[in-house]
Amino acid sequence: MAKKSPSDSISIELLNYPQSLLLGNQDYELSFSVKNNSESIESYAFNFTSTTSDISVDKSYIKGVSFNSGESKIVPVKIRPKIEGLTELNVIIYYQKKIEFKSMDWKIKKNVEKSIVSKIIGKTQVNFDDLKGYKKKLPKSISLGDIPSLSKSKAKKELDKIKSVPSIKVHTREIERKIITQVPKTITKQVPEKIIKKIPRVIEEIIPQEPLVNAINGKKFERPPLKTTKTVYESIEETVMKTVTETVYEEKIETKIDIVEDTTLPSKKGEITLKQKDETLSRIAKGVFNQDPQYAFAIVKMISDPNKRYTNISQFVPPGIRLDSKTTIEAVMGLDLGPQKEALIEIIANSLAAEKPDEAAMIALNIDNIAKRDEIITNIIFTAAYLKPQIASNLIYQLSKKELQHQILFELVKGWAHKDKKRAIESLKSLISNILSESNIELIKTCMIFLAYLTDPQSVYDLIDGFRSKDDKSLLVEQLQEYLKVKVQTKKIKLESQELSKLYFTFTAISKKITPALNYLVELKGNISSNLIEGNISSNIIVICPFKFNFPIFMNFQSCYVELLQETQKTFGFLLFPSKENYSEEELKHFHNILNNFIKNQTNQHPSPFVIINLDLIPYFSKPTIFLGDNGDPLIKDIHSKLKGNFTNEINLMINNSFFSQGKSFIELQNILKEPNFRICNIVLTYNFLNDIGLLKTFFKAILS
Repeated sequence: MAKKSPSDSISIELLNYPQSLLLGNQDYELSFSVKNNSESIESYAFNFTSTTSDISVDKSYIKGVSFNSGESKIVPVKIRPKIEGLTELNVIIYYQKKIEFKSMDWKIKKNVEKSIVSKIIGKTQVNFDDLKGYKKKLPKSISLGDIPSLSKSKAKKELDKIKSVPSIKVHTREIERKIITQVPKTITKQVPEKIIKKIPRVIEEIIPQEPLVNAINGKKFERPPLKTTKTVYESIEETVMKTVTETVYEEKIETKIDIVEDTTLPSKKGEITLKQKDETLSRIAKGVFNQDPQYAFAIVKMISDPNKRYTNISQFVPPGIRLDSKTTIEAVMGLDLGPQKEALIEIIANSLAAEKPDEAAMIALNIDNIAKRDEIITNIIFTAAYLKPQIASNLIYQLSKKELQHQILFELVKGWAHKDKKRAIESLKSLISNILSESNIELIKTCMIFLAYLTDPQSVYDLIDGFRSKDDKSLLVEQLQEYLKVKVQTKKIKLESQELSKLYFTFTAISKKITPALNYLVELKGNISSNLIEGNISSNIIVICPFKFNFPIFMNFQSCYVELLQETQKTFGFLLFPSKENYSEEELKHFHNILNNFIKNQTNQHPSPFVIINLDLIPYFSKPTIFLGDNGDPLIKDIHSKLKGNFTNEINLMINNSFFSQGKSFIELQNILKEPNFRICNIVLTYNFLNDIGLLKTFFKAILS
C-alpha cells in the first residue's frame, strides 16, 4: 500500500468553536483534535499565532510532538481577546524531519580569564587624590612670631583701646560695575561638541572724584567721575551645539561700596589711619586665634582692607578647620572674598572629605570653575568610597559630565568588588543600563566583562537578552564574543520543517468595555456581529433575533455574514439575544443596554434609516417559508418585493397582518429604536433555512439589495 504524502498524513478539527461573544476579561480554552493518519510514527509542530488576542499553548506542540500511527491528541489553546470586533487565530502545521550534523559553535565560558580581569583592574580611568589624611596634615595653630598670644579678655581690652582712639574721618563712595556677558540665544543643529569656550566679561567701573577746593576762597568744584573699562575672558569647558544662529548679550549692574579716607581736612593729633587700624586689628586677631578662633574671625571682619582681610583668613583657615571647623566654614562662606575664596573652599572641602563627604561636596559646589570643582568632588568620592559607599555613589551625580560620572562609578565598582560584591554587582548593572544609549562602546564592553567576572558569563548574556534594542544586543554579543565565549564542536539535530497546511479562525470579541449586560449576553450564549461592535456597518440592515432555540444558530448567521462581505463588500449586522426569562425586568434592562450601546449609536455612521429585522424561527414546513408581519409600514412591501425578486418557486412567501405583525419583542424594539432613524419589521423563517445555507444566504442577500 502506498504511503500517504505528508499533507494527507494529519487532520485537525476545532471541537468547540465558541458560539457566544468572547470577552477580554477571561480566557477561553479551544480544543483542537489532531490525528496522525500516517502508517508510521511522525513528528509535527504547530504554530498558533494571533495579533488580536493573547494566546497560550503548551510549548511542546510548538517545538514538535511525536504521534504514533493513527494516534489522536487534543491540543488545548487558551485565547483572550484584546481588541473590539473580530479577533483571529492562525494555525500552521509543520511536518518535521530530524537530521543529525556536526557544527563548530560559540559556547559561553564558565568564567572570565584572569589575565583579562587583571588588565581591567590595572587600567585606571580616573586619577584622584586620597584625602583621608588631609585634615591631619593641617597645622593645629598659627605661628605668631613676635605677636604676643592673647586670651579673649585681653584681646577685648586691646580692641577697646582701638575703639577709643580717634580715626581719620572716612566716607563711602559707590562704584558701579557694569558686567556684559555674551551668551548663545538659539541653536540650529542638534550636534553636541565639547569645547573650551572663552566668555568675554566687560567690566566698567565708575569712580566718583573728590571735588577740587579753591585754596583762596574755599569754594568746591565738582569733578566728573572717572570711567575705566576692561575686558576679561573666562575659560569654560562645556558641551555646546556646533551651529549658533544668533548671539545676545546679558547686562547686569553691580554696585560696591568703597571706603575712602577724607583727605580734604588736616589730621588731628592722636588720630590713626585706616591702614594703622587694620594692622592693629590683624595683630589682635592673630594673637587670640589659637585661644578663640571664633573671636579672631569676628575681629577680622572689622578690617577694612579686603586684601588684608583675605590674608588673615587664609592664614586662619587651615588650623581653624582643626580647632573650630564650624566657625571656620561660616567665616569663609559668609565673607565676600572674591575669586580668592575658592582656594579656601577647596581646603575646607578636602578636610571634610573623609568625615563628612556629603557636606564637603556641597561646599565644593560653591566653586565656579567647573574643572576645579569636578576635581575636588572626584577626590571626595574616592576618599568616601570605602568609608561611606552610599554617599560616594550619590555624589557622582554632582559631577558636571556624564562621561566622568560613568568612569568614576566603574572605578568604584572595581574597588568594591572584593569588599562589597553585592553592591558592586548592583552598581555595575545600573551603570550598564545608563550608558547603553551612549556611544562609549569600549566602556560598555569593559563593564560587561567585569560583570561576567563578578557573576558569570551566562548572566551577562541573560542581561543582554533583556535589552529592548536589537542593535544593542547584536553589537554587544559581537563585541563580547572573544572574551566570554569559546568555539567547540558539537553534535546537533536539525529539524527540517515542511509546511503542511494553514487554518484561519475568527471570533467576535469585546476586550475593554465589558458591562453587566455583555456578561449576561455571554451567559445566554448570545453574540453580536463584529461590524456592530466596531461601529463600521456597511449597510443599513440589522437583524435581531431575540429568541432562544435548542440548537446554535450563530455559525449559520456568521457564514452568510462573511460570504456576503467577501462577495459584495457589503453585509448586514446582527444581534443574537436568546432570552431565557421571557424578558423579565432584569433581562429587559440588559437587552435595552445592548440595543443602546451597539445599535442605537450606529445612527451616526449611516445616512439612511436603519431597517431592523426582528427575526424569529419556527419548525420545518414541507416547503421553506417566509412570513412577513405587515404592520402597515410601506417597508414591508418593499422587502416583499426584494424577496420575491430573489426567490423563484423554491419557497413560500407570505404576508401576515395579525399574528406576526406585532409582539412583545417588537414593542420593546420600538421603545428603544425609534423613527425616523429606525424602521422595524417582523420576519419569521422556518427551520428549512438553517439546513440550507444557500437559502439563508439568498434571504440576507435579498434584504440587502
